[in-house]
Amino acid sequence: GANAAIRSSRLALTLGMDVKIARLPAGIDPADAVAKDKRIWVEAVRDAVPLITFYTDMVVANTKDVRKRDREIVSRVLPLVAAMKSATEQSRAISEIAFKTGQREEALLQDVSRVDLTKESETKDKNEEISSESLVIKGHSSIRRLGALLLWQETLPKPTKIGILVHFSSS
Repeated sequence: GANAAIRSSRLALTLGMDVKIARLPAGIDPADAVAKDKRIWVEAVRDAVPLITFYTDMVVANTKDVRKRDREIVSRVLPLVAAMKSATEQSRAISEIAFKTGQREEALLQDVSRVDLTKESETKDKNEEISSESLVIKGHSSIRRLGALLLWQETLPKPTKIGILVHFSSS
């Protein structure tokens, strides 16, 4: 769940979309939340946080060793920052990461500049193929939905900025 959400989010970031993470109670998906009590979903969407915020907080909370935490930030969070289309958004994200980790913004920017966006993700599923030219998508339904959304957006008369809300539970 989480890795698929991150991969589809990375694609959305490269296209200039805003990506937020909504957290639902373990074992509840969006359809269940709406069917059970619409307020669960409404509150989850209202409380959704930007992807970089969510992932930085997760790494900081789950990694006590500072050196290991910094390596996790470099390998998992900074590629998401590098995927952002806007330099302004990248700068805002870098400032947030620096504040939360105690790292210097300059060092984080150097690490972002070293990210190879063409490198395949180490956690990529074998049954999932994303081609930037043909947008061939196989595998996770979240990625298929993102692909459909992107293709739909191309049919609009002028580009529309849309946000992607990616859901995963912590089960």
